[in-house]
Amino acid sequence: MPTNRTRRKRTKQDLDVLKLRELHHGPGTCLLAGCGYFMHPDWPGAVPGDQTGFYWDLSDENQAKVRDAMLSDWRLYRDEVMAAWDGEGDPWVLTEFGEIA
Repeated sequence: MPTNRTRRKRTKQDLDVLKLRELHHGPGTCLLAGCGYFMHPDWPGAVPGDQTGFYWDLSDENQAKVRDAMLSDWRLYRDEVMAAWDGEGDPWVLTEFGEIA
């Protein structure tokens, strides 16, 4: 049976260190333009939207898009996020979104 080989699959590279930091400490904690969940159509892995910028500068609708992307990554990479957590208490993403089955 033929497969669609042009479909892009998400890979481990999609969860970089800066996105992991935001999952641990909350959106907007990465202040490097184009890194983490920064919204800009030209940055690889960035959340697409009709606005550009850091989380706290976005409209409520675009902040919701960032949070949706974070939730999606939490669902995909829960084990990796928890394994990398070395802080006290729970990481932001666990507190915010809870356990994912």
